[in-house]
Amino acid sequence: MGLLRRGGFSALRKLKLAGILLCAALILAACGNPDLPLPEAEADPGNVLRVDVAASFGSLNPLQDVHSGSAIVYPFLHGYLCVPDAGGELEPDLAEEWLYDPSRLIWTIRLRKNVRFHDGRPVTAEDVKYSFDEAGRQPHHMVRTALASVASITVPAPCIVQFNLHRDDPELLSKAWGQEIVPAPGEEPAGESCVPIGSGPFAFDYSQGEGEVGLRAYEDYYRGRPSLDRVVFYHVPDRESSWARLILGKTDMVREIYPKDYEMIRSHTDLFQFFLGTSPYYIVLLYNTRHPLLSDPGIRLALSHAIDTSHIIKEILMGMGVAALGPGGVEAPSGNPGVGPVPYDPKRALELLRQAGWAYDERGRYLTRNGRDFEIEILYFRRYQIDERVAEYLQLCFNDIGIKARIRSVPLDILISKYGTNDDFQAVLTEMRGAGGKPEILRSLWGNGDGHTAFAGRFNHPDVDRLLEQASREADPQKRRELSLQAEALIASLQPGSFLFHRVFADVVSIRIALPPSFAFCTAWTHRLWQASVRPLRTDSAR
Repeated sequence: MGLLRRGGFSALRKLKLAGILLCAALILAACGNPDLPLPEAEADPGNVLRVDVAASFGSLNPLQDVHSGSAIVYPFLHGYLCVPDAGGELEPDLAEEWLYDPSRLIWTIRLRKNVRFHDGRPVTAEDVKYSFDEAGRQPHHMVRTALASVASITVPAPCIVQFNLHRDDPELLSKAWGQEIVPAPGEEPAGESCVPIGSGPFAFDYSQGEGEVGLRAYEDYYRGRPSLDRVVFYHVPDRESSWARLILGKTDMVREIYPKDYEMIRSHTDLFQFFLGTSPYYIVLLYNTRHPLLSDPGIRLALSHAIDTSHIIKEILMGMGVAALGPGGVEAPSGNPGVGPVPYDPKRALELLRQAGWAYDERGRYLTRNGRDFEIEILYFRRYQIDERVAEYLQLCFNDIGIKARIRSVPLDILISKYGTNDDFQAVLTEMRGAGGKPEILRSLWGNGDGHTAFAGRFNHPDVDRLLEQASREADPQKRRELSLQAEALIASLQPGSFLFHRVFADVVSIRIALPPSFAFCTAWTHRLWQASVRPLRTDSAR
């Protein structure tokens, strides 16, 4: 199989991209000259926030669908028990107060009495219990591991819910706050459940397949009616198109624009608001450790040595990336001496492969063993340009040392189904949450036990499970973190994946939107967008 050219765009796609870039360049040239008018935009969208989302929308059910573009919609549609403030401290939302009794191992949470769902029903403790119970039963749901210390959830009164623990967990609420609260099943007529109902600042208005979702201001929101009349979410899989839409005034908010696009518009603070940060999620080339070809840690380490991560960060990400250190990510309060980037060393990669019995064929082109070539298929997310370019580069790296690498793009839901508690793959380019010394995150991805299977391709190692089990039962926070760091170092040494990089993301919002103070793109702060408003459009004379 021949090497693929870097870039790999079809002629049609190149022409389309060139047209977008030429249009954008002309627009930005005009924007940079105060004597030239701004480009003709769409008709005034009114008091509406428009958001482009790269992934298609799923069922809009937060108890089941946590991997689609709907996750961007949830903070507008739903309420939470509490949300972190800018400093990370929890502040009330649906709950007005909470108390933890370590002697009885009980969290008691009292709900507000003036909160109603969008259909008029009051939010009760039964709804909270149902939301957590149902989410906890879903094998891939993120709240499942956050509730590992919970023995049962009880409702002693309509506005009081109790989390009864089987071990000490003073951080339970800080781990589980992000669960959306939905109404428990009632006596509503058949079919009503098809309409998503929450208690957040915006209510469901309409949807158009998996391409568009519209919300309207909830008039009876307990904090007061939002300033915005509506929020509309558009599925735009091509970030290049979203960038052009942003420049042309067709949308207001775009997540993670491409590095080259950010370089073109970063100086235009008169038109856009920029939010830069390092993603807590790292990009990893995850290997199926149960596959005969990849079951040897030495083979997996060889593959990691064959990848020049610095090239990816410099040339593909244009510097907007940070090398991944391992499963802990870059968020840990202090460094973990047991983990670090695997250096680019193709000679070392070949030596490890030779030790495992692989040798070049008679023509000196491909690695073979027992008459079979070393062939590997890499899956990646369709419609994300950066992932496509990274996958093509990984193919080149492996081909350079004699490995026949194939790459194949698949939709996001299929991609996740291949490796999420599953081993129906060889290698997959994906992203995972850095644990940062938190055993519950590490266990959800890489651990097994209590009926839970590791999300990361069913990875399994008894010493990792033992460390994470000890950490989950340890009451001392410092000891918990130390055990988690040991597990992180052990996982990194086993190389179940090539830990590549964290994206340095650039999110952009039109200056048309006045945002809440200290705004950031995360669930807690997008939930606060009920405070956002639309600035009056500038007239030509004011420009």
